[in-house]
Parts: sequence; C-alpha cells; structure tokens
Amino acid sequence: MAEVDKAMQTLQNMWYMAVVNGLGMDKSSFMLLQSGTPLPYTTGELWQVIDSLPPKALTTVLSVGSLNSFYQNYGGLFSAVTAPDSDDFKRVMGDYLARWMDYKKTVTRSEIKEGDGWSGLFEFWANQHLPDNVAAKAISVFNKDKHNIVTGASDKYYKNIDTDHPFVPGTYPLYNIQIGDITGGATAHGPKKEIHVNSKTSSSDVSNTWAKGGVSGFFSIFSLGGNGNFSKTSSKFTSSDFTIDATFQHVVTIPTFKPGDWYNSALLSYARANRNVWSVGNPVTWESTFGPEGNLQRYIEQLVIVDGIEIIMTSDATYTAAEQMEINGQARGGIWPFFMANASGGHGSSVRFDDKGRMIVKTSSPVGSPAIFGANVKTFPA
Repeated sequence: MAEVDKAMQTLQNMWYMAVVNGLGMDKSSFMLLQSGTPLPYTTGELWQVIDSLPPKALTTVLSVGSLNSFYQNYGGLFSAVTAPDSDDFKRVMGDYLARWMDYKKTVTRSEIKEGDGWSGLFEFWANQHLPDNVAAKAISVFNKDKHNIVTGASDKYYKNIDTDHPFVPGTYPLYNIQIGDITGGATAHGPKKEIHVNSKTSSSDVSNTWAKGGVSGFFSIFSLGGNGNFSKTSSKFTSSDFTIDATFQHVVTIPTFKPGDWYNSALLSYARANRNVWSVGNPVTWESTFGPEGNLQRYIEQLVIVDGIEIIMTSDATYTAAEQMEINGQARGGIWPFFMANASGGHGSSVRFDDKGRMIVKTSSPVGSPAIFGANVKTFPA
C-alpha cells in the first residue's frame, strides 16, 4: 500500500472514531456509508439500500444491485437446501424419491407461485408419475410434512413477494417500511450532534471495533474515486496538522430491517447449522453462503440519517498557486469526508486559502435535505 493510501486509511479511521464518539454510535456495529448519499425519494429506492449486504469494513460505498441483494440470495437457498423429509415420506416414495428430488431441481419460481406452493406441485407431479395407490399415500404424507422449515419457508417466499418486481411497492411489501416513515417527521426530531477531529490529539485506533478497521473502496481528499493527479495534495493534507469540525442539526437512527412475510429467519438458522442438508453439485453451497466470503454474512439493521450538515476542514499545509487551482477544480466533484458534489438546494463544497496558502474547506447541506450517513450492521441469522 502506497504511503498516501496508508495515510488516507489512518485519516479515515480517525474520522470513524470521531463520528462514533460525537454521534454516540456503537463501534461494535456502526459502519460509515460514504459518500453522504442523499436519502432516496421513493420507497423502492429505500428498499434497495436496506436490501444491500454490507462488507466487513468500517467504511464502504454501498453496492446496490442483484449480486448484492439479500432477498435474492435468501431465495437462492431454496434450490440448494433440502427439506428434512420424514421417514414416512421416504418409505412411501421408495425408489420414486430420487425422481422427485431431480424434478425439484428443475422447478422455477413462477411454477411454485402459480402451482399453489410445493404442495400443489407435488400433487400434480405425483398424479402424473406415481402409481395411483402410491400417489394417494404420498400426497397425504407430503401434506402432513409440508410445514417443515424448508417447504414452509419456500411457500412463504413465493407467495408473499413479487419476484419480477420486488422493489416496486405493491401487494407484497419487500420491507415493512415506507420512505414516508422517515421523511414524515422522524429526521426533524433527531438531536443536534457535533464531531471534532484534531490531527494532533484524535485517535485512529480501530482495533476494538467490530470490523477492526477496513475501508471498502478508494478514498482521497479530493474526489471519491481518487487518482494520481491528487496524490500529492492528499499527501500534503494528511501529513499536515489539520482540524475537522462537523455539525449535524439532526441525527436519527431508524430501524429498517423489517422484511415482509416472505422472510423466515428460522430457515437461515437451519441452513447454517446443518451442512448435511445442502444439495451436492449445486453452485449455491454452505461455504458460498455462510463461509468467510459468503454472501449472507451481515445485514443492515438500522440506517443513520443526518440532516442540516456543515463540515469545516482546515489544513496548516501551504499550497502553491498551481495546487490551489487544481484543488478548486476538483472540489466541484466533492471533498472528503462527505463527497457531496455541488447540487441545487444549497448543497456543495467551497474551498478558500488564506494569505499563507493554508486551506479551509466547507461542505454544507441545508436542513430538509437528509442524507444516509451510516448504518448499524448485524450478523445473520437475523
């Protein structure tokens, strides 16, 4: 890791610890979500944020998409985790059990939903493929067993979610929270909070935090993505004495992990505790789900929303006229630690230099423009 990158990570850790202390967050669960993402306007967009699976890092740019979707990864379990069939069912099915298990692998989500769940599908399949005397007994036993954890959870999932349009609020809510639950007054009642960083005295020790450090994404002083042109100015800032004073007029923590009726936490507990119930040869495995790099490790339990933002950074470093011109140009794209690009409504960043070339940066956003600042992260099963 380059020295400037190490310095930026130290600075990010210093900011994280100051945020935890200033906002009264719990370092056993709190994660910073760069880059000061504005609160979505719609419930569907809010659900996309809630549904995203966070990495093991104290700071991240949250990835929103199908490859990082809780509801999709959860739904993928039904193709991999087998139901604990009773001895009665196995006895009645005999050699036909293997055929039924093979058929289950070919069933699509729409077929389950349209076929009245697994019970309806099994009855249809049994009447087509089993002798009459075997089919009647098998259907009877299957219906007695249908409340097992996998079949029951599968039926709930397919009957209580719009699998084609999960993020479009409608008959089946993906999460039992609406954007109006937040914008309808919750943020306005949050208390005022302040954060202070002094490079001489503030701690960057994150060894006792839940992730013990870690930054997911590249951060620089100027621009979220960072590039080589600004490594010198970032290095100059991090090696100088500096202060950061941040004020949030309102800070509120909102419980957001409220899945709809499609979710059954017991399924996750069952799948995690029993490695022997996973189908052989399926690309979805226990390791890919619950292992160290698994896709169902953590979830966003709460979002931390801030409103009325003012962040002032001062640097004792002396910047040349050429550096000042570069910095002013790059500031239009946003400045660490909030990376809020210039926008309508009073958002934006400004940079000025005193007569000695020392930099003062101000980032602000007016009350009434709430932003997602962080999240509290928990470990599955939830």
